[in-house]
Amino acid sequence: MSNVGGSGLYEPKGYIVEYGMPGDTSLNIVASTSIYLPQVVNTTSETLCESGFATISAEPSEGTILWYDVPTGGIPKGSGNTFRTSFITENTTYYATISINGCATYQRTPVTVIVNPRPQITSVTNDLICSGSALLSAEASQGDVYWYETETSTTPIFIGNNYQTPDLNATTSYFVGVNHLGCISVDRTEVIAEIDDTLFEFSLLQSQFTLCEDIGAVDLVIANAQGNYTYIWKFEGALLPENTPIISVSIPGDYTVSAVSEAGCISEEQSLTVVNSEKATLTIQDVIIVDNSANNSIQLANPNLGIGTYAYAIDDEFGLYSDEAFFQNLSPGLHTLFVKDKKGCGTASLLFSILSFPSFFTPNEDGQNDVWKISGFNSDFYTSYSILIFDRFGKLLYNLEQNEQGWNGYYNGKLQPPNDYWFRASLTDSNGLSIEKTGNFSLIRK
Repeated sequence: MSNVGGSGLYEPKGYIVEYGMPGDTSLNIVASTSIYLPQVVNTTSETLCESGFATISAEPSEGTILWYDVPTGGIPKGSGNTFRTSFITENTTYYATISINGCATYQRTPVTVIVNPRPQITSVTNDLICSGSALLSAEASQGDVYWYETETSTTPIFIGNNYQTPDLNATTSYFVGVNHLGCISVDRTEVIAEIDDTLFEFSLLQSQFTLCEDIGAVDLVIANAQGNYTYIWKFEGALLPENTPIISVSIPGDYTVSAVSEAGCISEEQSLTVVNSEKATLTIQDVIIVDNSANNSIQLANPNLGIGTYAYAIDDEFGLYSDEAFFQNLSPGLHTLFVKDKKGCGTASLLFSILSFPSFFTPNEDGQNDVWKISGFNSDFYTSYSILIFDRFGKLLYNLEQNEQGWNGYYNGKLQPPNDYWFRASLTDSNGLSIEKTGNFSLIRK
């Protein structure tokens, strides 16, 4: 049946075929029809790197292949089993169809050209070492990182992001590029394994540090520390967590420290010692005071003032110190004993008084010895005191009041006659030391 006019053209249909005359033997007849359409049986695409021209292909079951750049309509861009595209920079789809005797209305088959972006190295990490092997790394936008010995080497020495070099004895450069599905980066990037075997000669502020009991900690100090070094501290051989040039410790013993450069070079260890000490504990009970004598003195009665080693000075904290805690020829009045820890844990002090009780006075108003008073007595230093003067019959003649200079020899407005008189002194100083002293003196007229 011809494909001319009408409807339902080229559609499978069934028909009735009449054969013979009525009464004839029936026949079993089977008939069928089918429509065959030409097809694109195979296509081949291409992948480009960044941009370019691609050659793609399609194989027809029969007829001729026509190439389009749109899925419907448009005009053919080429014909034949292979087709070379125009210059493209992104993924682009072309469409293949079959033409038979000028009939090109068959279904179009898409063929897509993939355009991959050119990969590149996005970051590199150099390594600074003292010696041995370096660990270098590189990151790519996509694909595999290829490592080369030079910028122009053709054979990679390693593929991967992290490259462990062989042992090196000089600074060495390597070069990396990227390969992603055959798309290779344009340039190679330098990655450097730098060797710096410089050793830092550092010094300690001192070889022995003192841990003062009342403070509880002491700083161990590198004297000439440099900012680009870290430090390895150890106590009795055990590694400590600190790596700074100054660390605070609270345990006495043996310490070591070494310097580590940025390249990892480690200096020789230096040793230092932390020793215990403390400021002296000093009270009036620790000393013996001799006064009212031709040679007034103070000396240490208790050598156990603390765990430190001490030196001693009298009246001048910043003067000369002695290893002997005995000072003599002290004048009447207030004095201060200083006890200094030799390891620097501080200085203790004790304020004390040297007293002298005169054996006579001459109240003749000549400006010399006109009153009887206790030499060295300071009412501000004594928290309580009582100084009484009696005649030889026990009659109370005088009671020293605060701010008075002493007894002028008068009683009830009358100058007392030359004679021996008696005194009784009861004193308690700011250290808690109590003194009871009695004696006699002479009133002399000249």
